[in-house]
Amino acid sequence: MILNLHCDHSTHLVSNEFHGLEELSRTERCAVRLHELCCRSCRQFRAQVGFIKQAAESFTDRELTELDQMPTELRERIRAHIQRKTS
Repeated sequence: MILNLHCDHSTHLVSNEFHGLEELSRTERCAVRLHELCCRSCRQFRAQVGFIKQAAESFTDRELTELDQMPTELRERIRAHIQRKTS
């Protein structure tokens, strides 16, 4: 039943919602909110995802240009590290 979410399903829905991968239905939104009322960890997860999203959106064009000027070797090491962590 959707109103009895476990943490893994709740965090999956929240993550997809923040990344724009899926729009939650009214029932899913209610289920996630109800779950978060009882689960401190999932409330913290939502707050952290929101903070990261806000931080990423706050980059200025200048900061992004500076990232583009990063040495290629360093960019490749960072990219490889991220891919290892997400695989």
